[in-house]
Amino acid sequence: MRTLILVLALSALGAAQHPVPQPPRSHGIMGNADAFADAHVNALDRQVGLSGEQRVQVRAIFTEEAGRLGAIMSDGSLTLEQRQAKLQKLHVESRERVVQVLTPEQRSRMPQPPAMPDPTPAPKRDPRSTRT
Repeated sequence: MRTLILVLALSALGAAQHPVPQPPRSHGIMGNADAFADAHVNALDRQVGLSGEQRVQVRAIFTEEAGRLGAIMSDGSLTLEQRQAKLQKLHVESRERVVQVLTPEQRSRMPQPPAMPDPTPAPKRDPRSTRT
């Protein structure tokens, strides 16, 4: 019995040190293309004030993006780096399509996307090296 308790305790400790990464809460709607599109259209509308026609056009873009996001996320053949690169590319493409629907005034009110990290890993340094 003590062995079982020790094994469970060590397992829990290991899980706490290396938790399984979870997507942000906002990504919970990714499995529902309509909810994803509606949330993104509503957020953009609050930022730039979309017309009725723009809402329809932008919603179609976000609905398509949701489907493509799902396909990328469920593609088990991709490495983490490949998945991240595809997701970044999709976000950039979708944003470019959305921007084309907006007026110049609306574009000026649209927030800039956060800087994306460089997908290429930094070269590893020898820890014994004294050069900086």
